[in-house]
Amino acid sequence: MRLGGITRTFINRFKGWDNASRLSFVIAGVLMVALVLFGGNLPDELRQNALIAVAGLFITMQAVFLYANRGMVSALTAAQRQYLTEDFVGARQTLENALENRQRPDFRALTLLGNTYRQLGLSDNSFEILTKAVQAAPHHHFPWYGFGRTLMTLGRYGEAVEAFQRALAEGAPAVAQLDHAEALYRAAAGSEMVLHALAAAEVGDDEPYRALWSAYLRWRITGKNPPSRDLINAGMAYWEAMAERFTHTPYGRSISADLKQLQEIV
Repeated sequence: MRLGGITRTFINRFKGWDNASRLSFVIAGVLMVALVLFGGNLPDELRQNALIAVAGLFITMQAVFLYANRGMVSALTAAQRQYLTEDFVGARQTLENALENRQRPDFRALTLLGNTYRQLGLSDNSFEILTKAVQAAPHHHFPWYGFGRTLMTLGRYGEAVEAFQRALAEGAPAVAQLDHAEALYRAAAGSEMVLHALAAAEVGDDEPYRALWSAYLRWRITGKNPPSRDLINAGMAYWEAMAERFTHTPYGRSISADLKQLQEIV
């Protein structure tokens, strides 16, 4: 992560701390900076004491940091594990409980909750929560990417394009270009724009569902080289599940139409 990204992430997390933790961290930081700046002008016999004080303040700041993040870190870790095992109901409960009494919600928790709502088919709830997430952390790619995925499920493809562009500008992995390309395709953007996004996407062979969609979009744009039967068989199950999950949305209906196109090849 770039230095600017680390700084922005820290600031966003800092805003979510309780008042006592924020005040303690600031006081310790100010004192440490003052000792570093003016310690060199102290007499030799006092410099050693100043160095010890700087070390003590640094340790204090670390302790405050760990204390301030104690609850959210554990809740996030638990929710992430639940999400990865597709226990979306459990992840929802964990995150809702963690966010319930926080004055300044953590953008990571908001984003994961928004993503969880989307996986549960609650696209409107997802949109509401992810709107708060991008407002809380406008310079982090994580909420923008999730926001783009939710806008896609709602059939708001032009807005999804903008969200993915913002995510990429804020440092999202190159694989997000595939989502960007799909949003461009569904928004009826120019073929050159879609192909440019596909070329920039880094899709590995270990993710056949992504490889299938990349080949499918390229085929639909150019009319050449349809996906192979092996690739379709390897990646089809994922997109069938997506079509079923979002069957009540414009996106789910679009995927169903895409799958019919692929089934004709098989």
